[in-house]
Amino acid sequence: RGTWLAWSVPVPHLRVARVNAGVSAAHRTMLNEAHSAEAGAALKTANRTYTCGDLRMANVGEQVTLSGWVQTARDMNHFAFVDVRDRYGITQVIFPKDGADEAGLKRYEASNKLGREFVIKVTGKVVERSNKNKNRPTG
Repeated sequence: RGTWLAWSVPVPHLRVARVNAGVSAAHRTMLNEAHSAEAGAALKTANRTYTCGDLRMANVGEQVTLSGWVQTARDMNHFAFVDVRDRYGITQVIFPKDGADEAGLKRYEASNKLGREFVIKVTGKVVERSNKNKNRPTG
């Protein structure tokens, strides 16, 4: 029952912002109703094609967009990874340094400036994660 994913990102843009505003009760209700309409259904909006908890092995190879808060950001010298979360789950986003073009290096550098609770939007190709995390449905 495990499906494990990571992201390999050629991201055309990385938008970073700090926010302190909460979601209104009416908006929360609308999101709950929309997501519970069908279990596992993607909530497509102008800001995302899937939620952070939706991606599975069936999505490998797809170009998707996620929006969420930074849970964890780490630089491993040859790549950086960021755990992006929303109310539905966590997905890991990879920013490779080795073999990256100039735009890829800029995204790698930008990812190193992300802090906890920053809000980001990323677009990239879903790939299977080689080192799977058994504690997360998305791997």
